[in-house]
Amino acid sequence: MIRTLTSAIRWLARVEGTFIAVMFFLFVLGEGFGDRGHYTLNPFVLSAADLASMFLLFIACIGLLLAWRWEGRGGACSRGP
Repeated sequence: MIRTLTSAIRWLARVEGTFIAVMFFLFVLGEGFGDRGHYTLNPFVLSAADLASMFLLFIACIGLLLAWRWEGRGGACSRGP
C-alpha cells in the first residue's frame, strides 16, 4: 500500500513538473520579452532584476525536467540555493 502511494505521488509530481515547465517555455516563446507592446525573443531588453528572475525560473524548470531521472539533483536545482 505504501509503495503504491509513494509511486503515485512521484508520478503526480513528474507530470505536474513537466506541465509547469512546458507552460513556462510556451509562455516565453509565445509572449517573448519586452515592454509596452514591443515584444522580442531577445532577453537582453529586460532590466537586470527581470533578467535574473527569468534566469532563475528557467533553471527551476530545467530542474523539474531533470527530476524525471535524478530526483535529488532535479529537486535541488528546482528549489534553488
